[in-house]
This record gives sequence, structure tokens and C-alpha cells, in this order.
Amino acid sequence: MFFYESTISEKIIGLLLALFLGPFYWFYYILNKLIVIKIIIFIQLIIYIYIYRQMILLIIYLIALIWIFAGLAAFIACITCLFYNGSTGEKIAGFLLGLFAGPFYWLFYIYSSNYCLN
Repeated sequence: MFFYESTISEKIIGLLLALFLGPFYWFYYILNKLIVIKIIIFIQLIIYIYIYRQMILLIIYLIALIWIFAGLAAFIACITCLFYNGSTGEKIAGFLLGLFAGPFYWLFYIYSSNYCLN
């Protein structure tokens, strides 16, 4: 261990731990290696994010575009459902959900049995 690449202070600390504390030296050695491995993994993660940032941005833009179109479709559907048969309370709830909740309107549309009846 003394001849591997490390700083002088690490070598001195390692030598003192090995001489005076015996088994605790291995705890120090393993802990030091684990910290180095975690730092390397973190740096690799940063590099992957930098490399794949265009792909990540594209996915975020696609999700935002789908969200906007689903919201517009929900607003149009809630306006048209005002003229269909159904209870007034559900029409008002559907309109407010379509206006403010956007794509979550479709959950109301699917699971409400008395809403937007022909």
C-alpha cells in the first residue's frame, strides 16, 4: 500500500495506522477507497449529463408539448361538453378542470359516468 500513488500525508497516516492501530488501518483504507470511488462515479454522472443534455432537453420539450396540446384539447372538450346532457354540477366541475387543470381533465372525463352524455 505504501508504494501506490498517493500523497505523502496519506502514506504517513496509513503507515501510522498500520503500525499502531492494526485492524483499524483496513477500515481507513477501505473508507478512503470508497470515497474515491464515489467521487469518480459522481464525476462520471456529470459527464453523462453533459453528453446527453441535448437528448434530455428534447425529452423535456416533447413532454411539455404533449402537456400543452392535451391541455388545449381538454379545454375544447370541456367547452363542447357544456352543451351535452348531464348534471349541472358535473358540467361546472368539468369546465373548471378543463380550464385550470389541463390534461388532468381527461381523468375526470374517463371516470365520471354522468358527464358529457349524448
